[in-house]
Amino acid sequence: MVLKKVGGFLVILWVMSISSVIAAETAVETTGLIAAAVDEHTAVIAMSEMARLVIETVDGKFHVITYIVSIGMALLAALITFFGFNQYGKIRDIATTEASKVTAPIKAEYDKLMADIEVAKDDHAAIIASLAKVEAGIQTRANNLINLQIANICLSDPNLSDRNKRQGTEFLRRIIEETEHTEANNYILSTAYTMYSYILKRQNGKGAEAACKILESAVSKGIRGYGIFYNLACYCDKSDLDMVRSYLDKASEFDKTAIYNAMEDPDLQDYAAKIYNLEIPERGV
Repeated sequence: MVLKKVGGFLVILWVMSISSVIAAETAVETTGLIAAAVDEHTAVIAMSEMARLVIETVDGKFHVITYIVSIGMALLAALITFFGFNQYGKIRDIATTEASKVTAPIKAEYDKLMADIEVAKDDHAAIIASLAKVEAGIQTRANNLINLQIANICLSDPNLSDRNKRQGTEFLRRIIEETEHTEANNYILSTAYTMYSYILKRQNGKGAEAACKILESAVSKGIRGYGIFYNLACYCDKSDLDMVRSYLDKASEFDKTAIYNAMEDPDLQDYAAKIYNLEIPERGV
């Protein structure tokens, strides 16, 4: 009985060695076929293919040892595949988590940087627009000052000719019509309206009335200045002394000599004397 068992064990070892030798001889072919099976099929089909190839190595004889070896190899391949994929998943998750820890702050800084760049672009565009507006305003004021000076030269001639009067009036009208009223432009507009009202006053007929209307339109637009209120006092209806005093008081806010100038002005001295209870200075002989 013992000899039979030993003999059987030896037979088993001999069969396993024969199977191993044959398997070694066909290792290259087996590896290629298994690789093709893995590429074209699932892992289970690859295992079945492996088992079939092992069986074929013993000329199709379905030996018990061959069956055991093939099943063992298939199980081994299945275990390697299972644990390999399982470990791959764990490694992938750990790597993803660690990478997120590193990349999250970088991405946050990048997003903040891009947001700051967009804000900087908007600020840059706003600055450029503001500079362009300021430059245009400076150019406009420079042109207006030039036009105002030309008008002053045209109208300051004691022997004012019709030609100079037309040219001076045109420059003043251009300033009044084309200049936007802002705080920076108030002085230029105030001067232009004052000079223009003086031209209108010198017209025959209703010159004073026309001059008063143009000055009132300036006040309605928010334009303020000594010349505007002083000329309103000169050209308005002087039967209303309260109105004359109101204009002179407003003119005094810009120039404290307004009352003194009114007392020296033939158009206003009688009214200013009544309004402020002042004595009219004696005229020189």
